Amino acid sequence: MRVEVAEISLVGVQALGSVAQVGALESAAPALPSGWYTDPAGQRYYYDAPSGRMYVYSAGLLYPLTLPDDTVPAPWSRLDVTFASTVRFNLTYKYRGPGSKSFTLYAAVGNNAAGGGEWSGYAKSKGISPVESADWTTISDSIDVVMGQAGFPTHSGETGAVYFKIESYKSPAYLDALYVVTATGEFDTLAITNLVKV
Repeated sequence: MRVEVAEISLVGVQALGSVAQVGALESAAPALPSGWYTDPAGQRYYYDAPSGRMYVYSAGLLYPLTLPDDTVPAPWSRLDVTFASTVRFNLTYKYRGPGSKSFTLYAAVGNNAAGGGEWSGYAKSKGISPVESADWTTISDSIDVVMGQAGFPTHSGETGAVYFKIESYKSPAYLDALYVVTATGEFDTLAITNLVKV
């Protein structure tokens, strides 16, 4: 398995609360119909097939899963990936607080715009437990995100933005971060180099 790498940073994390997980939804059908789905952690989601948007259910309301409004250009060259490949997000963040707390780190790919919608099937979460610190401590971490899952749109031929969050604290959305190469193949720089009479 080939793992692509992207570097992302979030500064000043001190959080309480909970966050949704999308990455583990699966279906044997070629495309998911609109409806309710539950991930392995027990979080419920509503998937709207016509729009391709996923919504998290919380406190009796549906909230769209969207990228942050704060955007920056990706500080790396755009990463070309294929559907179902894996991208490692290398992350840094700062933390101060108790060491007995567990938090959820969540990373996702989405539309290449501020506040753009997340791409269903292009996200992953994991639990983290930073050590106790009274002062801000920089932590390096990583999370491997599979680029798409069966039953969701492939986003083939699209450029995406990436971000991560820990509970309610979000990194900026990094624009032009990656490009999903088309499954059918694509060509570039076509040229006739010479003509010869035969």
